[in-house]
Amino acid sequence: DFLWIEECDFKNFESLYEVDPSNFLMPYPELYFGTGIGITAIGNQETSQKTYFRNITIIDCDFDRNDTGILNQFRDTPMQMNGFPTTGHLQFSRNSLEDVTIRNVNVTKSYRSGGIMLYGVTNGLIEDSFVSETGYQKGMFWGVAGIQLSMYEDFIVRNSEMSYTYRSNNSPDGEGFDFESGNVNVTLFNCYIHNNQGPSILYYGQNQGWRGENTGIVIDSNILENNGEEGKFDHSKVFKNYPPNEGIIR
Repeated sequence: DFLWIEECDFKNFESLYEVDPSNFLMPYPELYFGTGIGITAIGNQETSQKTYFRNITIIDCDFDRNDTGILNQFRDTPMQMNGFPTTGHLQFSRNSLEDVTIRNVNVTKSYRSGGIMLYGVTNGLIEDSFVSETGYQKGMFWGVAGIQLSMYEDFIVRNSEMSYTYRSNNSPDGEGFDFESGNVNVTLFNCYIHNNQGPSILYYGQNQGWRGENTGIVIDSNILENNGEEGKFDHSKVFKNYPPNEGIIR
């Protein structure tokens, strides 16, 4: 309970581990990401409804040229160096973290899958933040997004900018913002999402990695400009949607 990080610079955190996308067992290379801030919990089915962290604040920080800027990880065993997948990510719920505030952070040139990648959070916000050039040089074979949320509830992203996400090395998408899956009552408000090579916003929903439909999603008063110009097929759309997802755009 309580973590406060303020006015810190996180630069040049890269992992030397390289992922082989031909491995059908789908290793989880985020375990090997170099990240500015990483919040990690170990759990299993018996602790699946437990809250592991509360009251986290990250403000006025800069992240540059890291594999990813801010990331949290949930696993059922400690890091497995052989790369074999574990099932811990399926055991965690939307209240694994509570009360998370990210304010006035700059995340630039993240090499891998996302600038900000968080999972399992109830209550909080991201605001007044800038995420740009995610997927710089490297990218990730499953896709890249400036900000990605999964299994969130009662959360707001507002007054922020997501731009110039890359589709490096045949990464399949490259969107500015990703409602991955399992999000409930999440609002994206007054943000500027522009010049991302893939779609402006992805709605994924139930998938093999993260469970649950997106419901109660609100997209309100955003400016979406020049996105999808480097995408192909459904990756060139303003909104990329895998139903069922539910919400409103206004």
